[in-house]
Amino acid sequence: MRRDFQTQKNLSYALVASLLLADAVMAFYSFNMAASDRPAHQELQAQTIEIKLLQADVARARAIQQAMPTTKADCERFKQSLPSARTGFSVITSELGELGHKAGLQVTSLDFHSSDIRARDLTEVAVNASVSGNYKSIMNFVNGLQRSKNYYIVESLTLGQDSGPAGASGIVKVDLHLKSYFKGAA
Repeated sequence: MRRDFQTQKNLSYALVASLLLADAVMAFYSFNMAASDRPAHQELQAQTIEIKLLQADVARARAIQQAMPTTKADCERFKQSLPSARTGFSVITSELGELGHKAGLQVTSLDFHSSDIRARDLTEVAVNASVSGNYKSIMNFVNGLQRSKNYYIVESLTLGQDSGPAGASGIVKVDLHLKSYFKGAA
């Protein structure tokens, strides 16, 4: 009987040990599956996002490619709207004088510096202009520049009190730095 009890006890120990071993194997397997699932799932999400971004980039590139003929036509139309380099300086001089007269201010000086953009067959012209007038006339002049059929980029405005005759309060001198473009090389 003692022997049966000992055998039964050993058998029970072996059964419990095998159950504990199986439980440990299952825990290890479960832990590995859970740990490998998270990165795979996260990797899948990251790749899905990357694919969507790449598809959006391709769609934008196709839209740009389809719009290219229209863009080129717009650029050519813009270039043709510019005054030619031969007559551009007189066009700018007369237009700034006319805008100044309409605004009620005086254009006191104009200075031009040109540089050719040969790759585009354009001439970039830096214009330094000094005008004198009251605030309203200055604003009307700048608005006239914005509404002009010619293309002007106002790079800077420098304000200062005009050193005109005594009693001319409210008169302001403004130095404008503009850029404009002519078609063709100067």
